[in-house]
Amino acid sequence: MSVKDQLARIVQNPPMVSSPRLCRFLRYIVEETLAGRASGIKERVLGLQVFDRGQDFNPRLDPIVRVQARNLRSGIARYYEGPGRGDPIRIELPKGAYVPVFYRVGTLEPQLAPDVAGSRDPR
Repeated sequence: MSVKDQLARIVQNPPMVSSPRLCRFLRYIVEETLAGRASGIKERVLGLQVFDRGQDFNPRLDPIVRVQARNLRSGIARYYEGPGRGDPIRIELPKGAYVPVFYRVGTLEPQLAPDVAGSRDPR
C-alpha cells in the first residue's frame, strides 16, 4: 500500500466524506508533500489554495487554517481508532505543523517525503 492509497482510504471514510473541506485540506498537504513541495505548505498558502480566501487573507485575523487543522487532526485520530486501526500506513499531522508525517506501522521512524527527509520516499 502507498501513501496515496492510504490517503484515498481516509477520505473515503464516511465521517470524512461528509466534510469535503477537510478532505481537500488533507489531499492538498499530502500531495504537496509527496511532490516534494512540503516547504511551501504555509498557513497563508493553505488559506488561499485550500480555503479559497482572497489575496487579503491574513492568518493572524482569520483562524480558518488553524481551526481546520485541529479538526483534521481529530478526524484522522478517529479514523485510526476505528476503521483504520489495522492499516499499514499512518498519516499524521503533528500539532503546530501543516506538513504531514507518514509512518509504516511497525516502524518507529517517520517515513518522510523526499524534500523533508532526503532520500526516503514512502511511495
